[in-house]
Amino acid sequence: MNKRPDKLPAFTLLETIIAMGVTAIVIGFTYSAYIIVTHSYLSFSTKNKHMQTVILLDKLLQRDFNRAVRITAGDHLIRFQLDSGAIQYEFQRDRVIRNQGKPDTLPVQILNLRTAFEQQEIDSTASDTARLIDEAQLALILEKQQIQYHYHKLYSSANLFNANPYAIH
Repeated sequence: MNKRPDKLPAFTLLETIIAMGVTAIVIGFTYSAYIIVTHSYLSFSTKNKHMQTVILLDKLLQRDFNRAVRITAGDHLIRFQLDSGAIQYEFQRDRVIRNQGKPDTLPVQILNLRTAFEQQEIDSTASDTARLIDEAQLALILEKQQIQYHYHKLYSSANLFNANPYAIH
């Protein structure tokens, strides 16, 4: 008495192929979304890093302008004389090098640097001698946009007299 076994519940070949096709489509959408989110995050991270560098440069320059006793400019250089020592900024086309004992390089694209004393612009490339300045204007590029920064130093009369070795005290 051989009894024939009942049918086992199973999927047909067509149902299995359809399930595999739907799964492949869902995996493709998920992978595409992952790639888009990853590129978006990397773009955001890069923009954030550039912005952070620009903000750091602005904070450092503002602080050094406020704390300096004397500020001089040379050929693409600004030197800050502080009570605790000296700080030098070298402005190159694609970076700013801040030297206070050890150099720090800030990768910022600089368009131009203008320095002045009492609203008279100083041509820092004309002479090798450092000249006293009380303001600096800096144009840089961030995400294809030009950003202007302006720094101003108010000297005390004692600082101005000390800056001129020929001044009569």
